[in-house]
Amino acid sequence: MQRRLIDALYSEAMLLADEARTYFDEAGRVEREALDPLIRVSFSCESLKVTTRLMHVIAWLLTQRAVQAGELRPPRRARSRATPGRCADHRCGATCDAADAGA
Repeated sequence: MQRRLIDALYSEAMLLADEARTYFDEAGRVEREALDPLIRVSFSCESLKVTTRLMHVIAWLLTQRAVQAGELRPPRRARSRATPGRCADHRCGATCDAADAGA
């Protein structure tokens, strides 16, 4: 990806994260308090999902910026994984390359 695209996406993701936080902390408070307790819990879970996903996107974009700046090496792709991001040989869920899986 080009640096300008990553920078633009990063800026947009940060703005979106800030707007989501503002809504969940301030504007959504009145609406949230009017909900039934069980629905309020569901609302809280969904707000956590939204902010967590936004933080994952921001972390990925920061990683891409660091790779392009030469601060990090590009990640190597593993040849086989049980699930995306997890090594088949590690029960703890550690991320590793297929070459490291036998260790």
